[in-house]
Amino acid sequence: MNSFDITPNAAASLGGAHDPLCQAIARLVDLAGSATGAPIAYVWLVDDAARPDCTTARPGPRLREHTRRVAETGQPVVVHDGYADIEPSQPHFERVVAFVGAPLSREEGGPALGALCVVDRRPRLWTTEEVATLETLARAIAGELELSAA
Repeated sequence: MNSFDITPNAAASLGGAHDPLCQAIARLVDLAGSATGAPIAYVWLVDDAARPDCTTARPGPRLREHTRRVAETGQPVVVHDGYADIEPSQPHFERVVAFVGAPLSREEGGPALGALCVVDRRPRLWTTEEVATLETLARAIAGELELSAA
């Protein structure tokens, strides 16, 4: 299983600034971060066949674990306080404390193309509204990917 990420800055930094798909996805990812107040937001795709040309580096091991679970189960994954799982030897960028991921699928429980994720490095209680917003944005991204593949 290959994976690829799209972050708000990825479209411009990797030449996707003029690609309408990359622009649309980057706007939705940016909106996810803004709507939740999370400092980190990204899209993870499970298949390189669906990969647009505006992808960035893969997430680290801790993020991959949470993100893959979203895609595999087709259900949101919510972590409010992951401090207990953090090892002192982990690099700072891998110290994920709060995480929400929503599957990229057009129908609830349908096969996921990937996940839309937001991350915070401090504990926080994600609200049901934030999770619902992320799910809505994830469905919109799935729709963009499906339209581009057609």
